[in-house]
Amino acid sequence: MATGEALAMRTSTAPSAVLPPPTCSSRLFPLRSFIGLRWSAPRFQVPPTLSPVFPEDSGDSCQLLSCSACLPQARERASASVAVVNGKRGCSFRLGVPTLNVCQSCQRAVVIRNEHAQNADFPRKYSKREKKPFPIPVLELRRRARERMKAAQGKPKQPMPPPKNGMLVRRLIPVAYKVYNARILLINNLKRLMKVVPVKGCKYCSEIHAGSVGHPFRTCRGMSAAQRRGEHDWGSTIVEAVFLPVEAYHLEDRLGPRIPHDQRFSVPRIPALVELCIQAGVDLPEYPTKRRRKPIIKIGRKEFVDANEDDLPEPEPDRFKQPLLEELHYDKIIAPSIPEETAALAEETLEAWEAVRDGALKLMKGYAVRVCGYCPEVHVGPTGPKHATVELLSTSRGMDNMDGKQRCSMT
Repeated sequence: MATGEALAMRTSTAPSAVLPPPTCSSRLFPLRSFIGLRWSAPRFQVPPTLSPVFPEDSGDSCQLLSCSACLPQARERASASVAVVNGKRGCSFRLGVPTLNVCQSCQRAVVIRNEHAQNADFPRKYSKREKKPFPIPVLELRRRARERMKAAQGKPKQPMPPPKNGMLVRRLIPVAYKVYNARILLINNLKRLMKVVPVKGCKYCSEIHAGSVGHPFRTCRGMSAAQRRGEHDWGSTIVEAVFLPVEAYHLEDRLGPRIPHDQRFSVPRIPALVELCIQAGVDLPEYPTKRRRKPIIKIGRKEFVDANEDDLPEPEPDRFKQPLLEELHYDKIIAPSIPEETAALAEETLEAWEAVRDGALKLMKGYAVRVCGYCPEVHVGPTGPKHATVELLSTSRGMDNMDGKQRCSMT
């Protein structure tokens, strides 16, 4: 009796009760809701053209049987199995066509594109225990490495190009001077603009607001934010809050040994952009660095010796050297007096920012810049420091967390 009631409750197998065939119309998600769907139909044979299975009942939709791009895939991936239901032979059909391979030329999916970078979403906030994703996936890096190794087979080994051999990239020396001067000009102009345009900063987080009164949005995530219900506590700020100086260790020898953990406080830290310019060719007396005149000699995979430079004549004055600007103190900053001067100063500041941004990207294509995957630590050089900062120690990870670094894009 229970079996009879169950069969009575079963969906009718009449042709009118068969589910409509899935289509790849532009008004529906292409077969996304039909994958894995199984239905029963009266006994019939599945011809090679699949015409009984997918009747043409829609004029504006692209049927699998009428689309020349989908028909071969449907023939290969569709599968039919014969089953016995209630003592009668029937045909149970399971659709096995993946969504990515069905009528790619006929799908008209709606894709929202950001024509302007300012309309893009903010990057996701990661916790200290969660590693940030690589700018380039690891599998893609491995694939490129295999392609380089495969292309280098059977060919003579080429000498290392600069800066891997210890020499400077001559074409990037003027770019380094330009970036350094543009950075100084940007900081000086921001100090002058902040005399006219008030800038407020939150006392508990890194939120910045340009204006006399801070915004009322409750987006603070700093200390005691729950007690203030996310409301910012606005106050006066300085130029370092507007143009954030990301610091890095200064290396006297770019190809020298890694900085050990016990020397992390004895090595000076300077802005990462300044360190990048120094390694690219800018000479600063307060931050000396080693300049080689001959390429290094490799004696192992990670070992090398410097070439003998005693036979070389005295070095000539560098023709790429340019005069350097100096950062002005707050006491020497003069605010613009008229609105026209303020507008011209703002335009010059934006041009300096674009020069810093474009020049830094050019330098980073020649000189390695690495960032930790768990904290904001940045290192300019081929190998990262072998130390653990406070953020890394709080993650209960080892001393070599910086080994998982990757080329980054400083924007």
